[in-house]
Amino acid sequence: AVDGTLWGFGCNEVGQLGVGFDAQHVSPRKVPFPGSIAKVAAGSVHSIIIDAQGNAFGTGSNRSNQLGLQVEEDEDRDDYVVEFTEVPQLEEVLDVACGNEHTIFLLADGHICGLGSNEKDQIGVTEGRRNAIRNLLGKPSKYLGNIKYLENITTVACGNYNTLCIDKKCRVWTFGDTDNAQLGHEDSEPKKILIQNAKYLVVGTAHCLVKTTDQSVRAFGHNNKGQLGIGSKENALTPVELQTEYHSLIDAPANIE
Repeated sequence: AVDGTLWGFGCNEVGQLGVGFDAQHVSPRKVPFPGSIAKVAAGSVHSIIIDAQGNAFGTGSNRSNQLGLQVEEDEDRDDYVVEFTEVPQLEEVLDVACGNEHTIFLLADGHICGLGSNEKDQIGVTEGRRNAIRNLLGKPSKYLGNIKYLENITTVACGNYNTLCIDKKCRVWTFGDTDNAQLGHEDSEPKKILIQNAKYLVVGTAHCLVKTTDQSVRAFGHNNKGQLGIGSKENALTPVELQTEYHSLIDAPANIE
């Protein structure tokens, strides 16, 4: 809300609303949090908030370490927490995006770091380092090694199993799952795609729309239900410019499909 408070509703089976343990809430409920909230993002069953001081807090499922928290296991359930708990060893966070079971943070220095599942390389770690990252247990890592050119990032977004970034030069970088052409290229590792002057992006489960500084819109990825708006239901591996006069409508979430 404009006053910095947070409200949640819907499914809460693993505490993803941050209001304690209840199965669901059919009307908005204020989330208890002592500070002012600047950013919020939600994955499949986890949620992350960034406060006004740049600290990150998570609630819900931590099954793939997407919260970066040490959570005691219970034999009857997956790991989870039911109230927002601070993500350790992380500060000066500007923005956050959540996938199905991964979380990407944008830091004040223009780098990104990630937590959670890397099954599809969605946190930017190549095959040789996957197990090491998976065992970090609450230690977010800047991904500078093989993708050290990912710096000066200004925007982050996530699909279910993929991640997208815009850098200061208005270039788009993508990595993660390639099953439905949702990266705009065929390699799961971070690569720059053929879009210049990117300004804004919205991401669904496996498709993406990018608005550029000249107000054009380009789309790529999964298109089984025509979600790209390109006049067919074929997936688009490379970005396709939309032929529409309604470009201003892109400034909204792409939703699931």
